[in-house]
Amino acid sequence: MTKDLLVRGLDDETHTELGKISGQTGVSLNSIVKDAVDKWISNNSKITKKHELLLYADDESLKHLLKSVTRMAQNDDVFKACCGPKSHIGMQLLAKQGWFDGTIEPYDKFLDNPNAYGKKVLEKVGKKIDKTQLMVLAFLTGDLADKKSVSDSACFCQWYHRQGVEGITHCIANAKNILSGNVNDILDLFDAHDQVFIAKKDSLYKVHVTKENVHKLFLN
Repeated sequence: MTKDLLVRGLDDETHTELGKISGQTGVSLNSIVKDAVDKWISNNSKITKKHELLLYADDESLKHLLKSVTRMAQNDDVFKACCGPKSHIGMQLLAKQGWFDGTIEPYDKFLDNPNAYGKKVLEKVGKKIDKTQLMVLAFLTGDLADKKSVSDSACFCQWYHRQGVEGITHCIANAKNILSGNVNDILDLFDAHDQVFIAKKDSLYKVHVTKENVHKLFLN
């Protein structure tokens, strides 16, 4: 049984443009709206798989970021997990907020074989998940860049990305440990994530990195 749907907020320009498209294609406005709604439902019904890089400017910025993420993840359907060195301020803050610690001890094994270590972390977290949605805050990428290299971090994140882990994973790192690396390695690391953000104090900035043709330098 069909139902009527009232769409609010469409300005005159948008409504006129929809009317033109409807006239040109022979598709009714009702069909256009229904198709848009169906696509939205389809996209939001899929299992979330997000792997993002969050860089922070300093400890103060990290504290703001973690408090905000923890507040947003209070939903009962979210299983909150983290991993990283115990000495990291981020791990200490999340421990106080009740996040599950997926770190495998001894932690130094991570630096010896990141991929094998990462697999064990996924297994540990996987055994504890009792909610619909998984959110992981990982400080492994930044630590690997600091103690090894940004190149090693990029390789590790490329491996992780290929695993197609369900849920949302945020790789969190101090910006100075990443942005001081080789440009090629930095771009490889960025490319290994779905999105890249930088946290500065209580603000979050999205980084847009796209490969462009040199002709773009001469275009408006």
